[in-house]
Amino acid sequence: MRKLIGILSLVATTLLAACGGGGGSSGTNPNQITLTTTAGTNVVIPVGGSGTYTITGGNAPYRVVNPDPTIAVAAVSADQLVIGAVGGGDTTVQVLDYNARSVSIAVKVGSSKPLYTTAPSALTVGVGAGAARTFSVGGGAAPYTVTGADGGIASVVQVSGTQWTVTGVALGTTTVNIRDGAGATLQVALTVGVPPLQLAASDYQIFVGMSTITKITGGQAPYRVNQGIPAALDASVVGDELIVVGKLVSEGIDVTVLDSANQSAKVKVTVVAGSPTIRVSPNAITISENDNQVINFTIFGAVGNVCLFSDNPGLLAPIGATCGAFTGFTLNTGSNGSRCVNGNQTVTVTVVDANRAIASTAVTVADNGLACGLGAFGVTPGTLALTLPASATAQALINNGSGAYEVLSSNGGVATATVNGNVVTVTGLTAGSATITVRDKADQNRSATIAVTVGQGAFGVTPGTLVLSMAGAAAGQVLINNGSGTYEVVSSNTGVATVAVAANVVTITRVAAGSATITVRDAANQTRTATVAVTVAP
Repeated sequence: MRKLIGILSLVATTLLAACGGGGGSSGTNPNQITLTTTAGTNVVIPVGGSGTYTITGGNAPYRVVNPDPTIAVAAVSADQLVIGAVGGGDTTVQVLDYNARSVSIAVKVGSSKPLYTTAPSALTVGVGAGAARTFSVGGGAAPYTVTGADGGIASVVQVSGTQWTVTGVALGTTTVNIRDGAGATLQVALTVGVPPLQLAASDYQIFVGMSTITKITGGQAPYRVNQGIPAALDASVVGDELIVVGKLVSEGIDVTVLDSANQSAKVKVTVVAGSPTIRVSPNAITISENDNQVINFTIFGAVGNVCLFSDNPGLLAPIGATCGAFTGFTLNTGSNGSRCVNGNQTVTVTVVDANRAIASTAVTVADNGLACGLGAFGVTPGTLALTLPASATAQALINNGSGAYEVLSSNGGVATATVNGNVVTVTGLTAGSATITVRDKADQNRSATIAVTVGQGAFGVTPGTLVLSMAGAAAGQVLINNGSGTYEVVSSNTGVATVAVAANVVTITRVAAGSATITVRDAANQTRTATVAVTVAP
């Protein structure tokens, strides 16, 4: 950057020397055309970049007024205008001729696109390195800064100038903050849990001999393709991408992807015949309005540079340049807004190469009704097994809800539940089973259940040995663990110690020096007994 500013300063110095320090004139020509530049009325230059433009009309020599050199630096050499980008933001460069005629150029340093990230505004990731996710950031004005709000819940690391990775550390919610060089900000609501396994598409159509890539998200990596794929296509998983190659003409083959937790998601693939001069794969694809992932396409048979045209860029638009020497492209939500639609909506993206050959792909955004923008409502895990007393509580995570919930237990005597944020905590009370129902307060039709089983654990008495001294307390107590709640207790020697039981507390009272054995029986299971040895010391 210093080198760029130095070059522009040298150009400006040379110009002043050539013009006698700014004095002198080539005279006035009333027939001269209007002062203008090839920059037009506005330009966009990335940080650290520069642009060179030609000045025409007016009366030379020309000069430039640059009000904010912290954003952009401008200089003039003869009829050449050079603008160098320094830092993100907006400024105005003014070019004047000898007669003080002027033309203004609005300079934006950064990108013509607003700041965006390929992560959805509400993101759920699993715990551990195997569930880590990497996303891109772009638009706005580089450089970008990505930070996480709570390192105890998730580790957020910026791995490059345009990429960041999030790794779940513990169950909970936090926020990822993204900022560009011009001060624009984005926030991603991050939930760490066990997200549902999802594919970026639900069905698509490809030509024989062509391949397509479908992004895999959620679940718990590593992913794999289920066995039993027909010979009409090849399917494999590389990292978080499902790669499908069409081999034979076929109709509606289901390709199922599994994660390490045996969650599954599938996409329906149709392989068609055809040999157009230029092709796009997939040439037809259906996505959910709840899915905010980017969609990848491959271009086959194109000659030279290609240009991309979306008939609805507000809903889906290419990321990055729309013309260039590339063999594929990526679509994202237009202006990084919402993909919610009223009724299924199809966006056609047309590809034109240097020979004017044309191909297109049809992307259908499926309307999911009330679930728009939220995704499939659910609770993970859907079953919980508790054992008293050591594991009397467990947690489950609510996925894709509004943020406000209510919980209800079908058997409050066996288990109860509370909700904090999107985390449901279930507490076991006695042996048995119960169903916990979770409802979204914003839409009572969105509900999910957790099947809870509570076990008693090992029957026993704590402590197993009680010593009572003749000089000490007259009585002591032991606790019955994991019984039915109704017991009978018997002393083997009432001349030494007597016994009484209330609830699950056994009270043993010394009578005389000696020893006795206390037997505790569970009324629900007479074969389960425990003994307590009592020694009364002198």
